This record gives sequence, C-alpha cells and structure tokens, in this order.
Amino acid sequence: MRPPARPPGLNSALRCGAAERPGANDVNRMQKSALESIVTRGGAVESIHQTAVVLISPDDQVAFSAGPVGTPWVARSALKPFQAVALVASGALQKFTLGDAALALACASHSGQVEHLVALRRFQAQVGVAESDLQCGSHWPYHEPSRDALLAAGETASALTNNCSGKHTGFLAAALALEAGLDSYLDPGHPVQQLITGQLEDWLGRRDISSAVDGCSAPTHQLTLTELAGLARRLIEGQDALLAPQLAAMQAEPFLIAGSGRFDTAFMVQLGDRAVSKEGAEGIQLIGLRDVSGEAWGLALKVLDGSNRPKPQVALTVLAAHELLHPADLEALDSYYRPTYKNRQELEVGRLQTVIPEG
Repeated sequence: MRPPARPPGLNSALRCGAAERPGANDVNRMQKSALESIVTRGGAVESIHQTAVVLISPDDQVAFSAGPVGTPWVARSALKPFQAVALVASGALQKFTLGDAALALACASHSGQVEHLVALRRFQAQVGVAESDLQCGSHWPYHEPSRDALLAAGETASALTNNCSGKHTGFLAAALALEAGLDSYLDPGHPVQQLITGQLEDWLGRRDISSAVDGCSAPTHQLTLTELAGLARRLIEGQDALLAPQLAAMQAEPFLIAGSGRFDTAFMVQLGDRAVSKEGAEGIQLIGLRDVSGEAWGLALKVLDGSNRPKPQVALTVLAAHELLHPADLEALDSYYRPTYKNRQELEVGRLQTVIPEG
C-alpha cells in the first residue's frame, strides 16, 4: 500500500477535482440545495444552518439527498469505527485479549468522565502502553462537571482526557501487534495508517483518497457523504468481519462512545441493536440504522458552516420522514428532535426547526 496523498487545499475540499477557486455560483448552488435548519428567537429568525445529507437504502441506492453529497469532506472523528479496523486486522484484539470496552474506546469521542478514564487506563494496561505514549495532545473533558472536578482538585487536562485517547491507544496496540514502531504511529506511511487507508480504499473501490491532519494529529480522510453513508450502512449491516467487532462493541458500550448528554450515546441507548451513531467535528454525523424488517440503511450529513448544533435534529428529521424511527424513539429523543433554547434564567427563548421540502 502507498501512503495517502498529501492533504489537498481548500479548492479541492469545496469542489472535487477542481483546480481553480470555486466561484460564487458554485457556493450558491451548494447552499440552495441543502436543507435549512432555522433558529428562531421570539418570532424572529436568528440563525440559519444549511446541511448536506444523504440516506442510503439497503440496496445501496440514494433514497434521499440534499446539498453537495458528492463533494469530498474531511470526515474527522466519524471515521473512528473504520480506523479501528487496525485493531481487528492486525490481530491486536486477540493478542491483548481486548473486549468491547477497549474497542468501543478506540471508536469513541469520549467526554472525559471518570468511567471513560478508568476504562482507558485498563485498556492501556492490557496493551502495555502509557499515557506518555499518546501523541494526541491534551484538552479538558467535554463533560463540564468532570472538567470542574479536575480544576477543583488542582489537576490539569491531559492526553487521557483528550476525546481521541482511545483511538490513539488502539493505534499503539495495532502497532505493537504489527511489530512496528510506536514513535511514528501517526505518520501516514506507518504500517498502522497504511492498513487503515488501504482498507478504506478497498471498501470504497478507489485509490485516490486524500488525507488531512485531524485535531488529534492523526491522519483523517476526505470522503463524499455518499461514501460515508455507504460505510455507515456497511457497519450496521454487521456482515463485514472487519467491522462486526466495532459494531458489537459500540452497541454494547454506548456510554463509552460519547457520554452524558451526548447524542451518539442517547441515540444508541434508545435504539439498541437497531442502530449505530458516530459524530465528527465540523458538522459531520454518521448513522447506521436497521428498519422494522432488519434491512440496513446508512445516513451521513455535513453542516456546511461546521456547526454541530443542528446535526441531531437533521438526522432525526430525515430518518422520521422515511419512517425509520418509531414514535416512541422520537419521544424519547425529543430534546434532540425538537430542541429549545433557554437563557440563564431558564426561560425558553428560542427553537430550532428543520423542514424537508416536499418533493
């Protein structure tokens, strides 16, 4: 396998294969065809988010699309279940006797809660690596009470509280299983990263996948939403031996995938073995879902302005419009499906609404 191509510039991120800078007409076309999520305050429109989204049916056809679904977007952390293929294909799962918790953390963007940190330390002890081996950098826990507890104890953010620390521990485990070096495990030419990119190329049937550097310094890849939705469908289908362990782990340990108050966890807890959900930064979201007959669907979306705010509502609205969610599911996920916004006095001051145009 060859290393991924050098990260492309903004031009190719906005227009697949375009050498020139996108013109106003190109950007306008993207925006006009996207779904709109409208934030209102009082009776006034306060903000408008535009989202590209695609739904792939069980026969791998596009059942619904809006916006530039054929444009390559940087997939960010939504790729983690597919990057975790390194643990499976390298033999690391068997070598280190890793269970669902470890594999779920390799797929996770965790909130840095106590449960996450305890499971991460256990994962690292099984593999024989330390926090100091992680090259993901540090940030405070996403979970504010956990952050506040660290501050009150006089502690600081660490690589372990980085939401990507499970993914990086997985990379290190795969490197050890492949008898490859640990110091360069994030290099696109490292055997672990080569394995991941090569498998993505095999799944997608093309050899020109571009890469970029993620927030945690790991390689990430540019894929179209149609490709991402197809991968989500493949994941929930559960027939691919290189993805079935990730699916089982994510469904067994939904709290480890995200955490308290996070959509991925809430969605998977509510739907159980019918669904899998993984978000990414800058407005990316993947969902795999089984319908009432057990058939597998895949959904991918990208909020064009990079906001994460409308992602859950857009996903739930599209799935509900195609009768892929039960009324009880929508009721249980109402805070995501019909979110309201409150001020510091707990007064309701705004709402979010996403409408799918008829036809």
